[in-house]
Amino acid sequence: WLDHLSYNYSNSVSKVGAKVYFSNGAGLGTYNTGDNSIEKLTKINGLSDIGIKLLRVNDYNNVLLVVYENTNVDIITPNEKIINVSDIKRKIITGKKTINEVFFSGKFAYISCGFGIVVFDTEKLEIKDTYYIGTASVNLEVYDVTKNDTAFFAATTDGMFYGKLNANLSYFQNWKPLNIGVAPGPYNSVVNFNGKIIANYSHKLKTNLDSKDTLYEYTASGWLKYSINSNYKDA
Repeated sequence: WLDHLSYNYSNSVSKVGAKVYFSNGAGLGTYNTGDNSIEKLTKINGLSDIGIKLLRVNDYNNVLLVVYENTNVDIITPNEKIINVSDIKRKIITGKKTINEVFFSGKFAYISCGFGIVVFDTEKLEIKDTYYIGTASVNLEVYDVTKNDTAFFAATTDGMFYGKLNANLSYFQNWKPLNIGVAPGPYNSVVNFNGKIIANYSHKLKTNLDSKDTLYEYTASGWLKYSINSNYKDA
């Protein structure tokens, strides 16, 4: 069998060593920056599924996560072995079963999902924990996660939440709202940029209309609007 998939566009790109992986949704292409060679990788020759949504590489150990729209996940190891991890796809979950983003810290991948955060060990290739944010009966959708030296920060449908690193984050009540000075949500992205926690308030998610989003920086006095221009020299 031969594939006849178009590789003229890409919806996600990641670089692992000398190889650049790019996805066209259905399969992967690889470009080797060392010898300029190009290869194709599809379900025919190694992938477990179709409908690729995200490619995310853990710089800690060069493990690549291939995330599918149906929440299936393939792991591509540094020696290019492909291992399927279908735990999220197979699990019966109360809430929205989606994967929105992946954040890495050391060997762990923190996978932002429609029902919470899945903690995945990229060395043992197993799920370590699941964090639920919200109440005992309603789990909030998490769009993104980051951390600093003291806490994790989660961007959710109902605003920003944080959980202290030394707390049992598997217990939903240890995740606290962090919405001083801003609207309660939704937030679709959060990053640690040069030690600053910066979150994006999404008008698109709230109104379903194309409009300007707003960036906020978390400070000792709460959230303040973040100006890219005024902080450009610090970048």
